[in-house]
Amino acid sequence: MPDPELIDVRPDERIDTDRLAAWLRGRLPGTDRPLTIRQFGRGKANLTYLLRFGDGDDTVEYVLRRPPLGPVAPGSHDMAREYRAMSWEPGATGPRGGRRRTYSTVSSPSPNRSR
Repeated sequence: MPDPELIDVRPDERIDTDRLAAWLRGRLPGTDRPLTIRQFGRGKANLTYLLRFGDGDDTVEYVLRRPPLGPVAPGSHDMAREYRAMSWEPGATGPRGGRRRTYSTVSSPSPNRSR
């Protein structure tokens, strides 16, 4: 049954799938499989994506969070602060029933930005 919270990625909030997959490959377990990206559609501030590597029984899923696009007020949408807060609860259960684990935070460069 499809997850009603997941939508196709909004056109103006797309991520360069090939660049992201190349950047994640070797950094996270299971990222050597094909990547598909869906978006959690209910969020209005920080953008949240489901990264799905593979298909079937060997599928590996991760959640990617990023600040909104465009100008952001200083101190708001602080992804490093969010990462630290989520890391304080290792092994907490996530909304999809699995064990939540934080892996990394990157402030720059973005795998989606051209240099």
